[in-house]
Amino acid sequence: MENMPIWGWAGILLAMAVAAIIAAMIKRQADSKARALQERVDSLSGEAARLPDAIGRSDRAEKQVGELTESVRAGAAREAALGAQIEEARLSVERLTDTVAERDRALTQLRENLDTLQRTTATTTANLNANSPKLTNSDLSVTVRERALSGRARPWTSCNGRRR
Repeated sequence: MENMPIWGWAGILLAMAVAAIIAAMIKRQADSKARALQERVDSLSGEAARLPDAIGRSDRAEKQVGELTESVRAGAAREAALGAQIEEARLSVERLTDTVAERDRALTQLRENLDTLQRTTATTTANLNANSPKLTNSDLSVTVRERALSGRARPWTSCNGRRR
């Protein structure tokens, strides 16, 4: 006991108590970290258990995206086809409009011709009505005989072209 430290047994006990306290603190920190790691492992294992479900949902979503992409492509193709049909219809309408305009011009020309013919007919009728008292039956029969003698009229027809 001669080689005992200055503080003796009390110093050794005090050093051991401090070492025990430090060891307890280290153990408590290690236990706390172990519990935190265990909780993390438990949460990760729960997430890992849900992983096949998530993969299945992901596969279904990927399949739906593929179907929607095909649907969009088909819709775009239909839209392009309808666009071509619309353009064709627009060109057809333009052609029909041109045809209608041409026919309208032709009808206008026909109306103008008809109006001219009606005016001419009215003028001729007025002239005939004005000159009809001057012509008599005897004048007409002389004219028919003269034509028959000159060979211009057919003897078997009357002056109006009907058979006798």
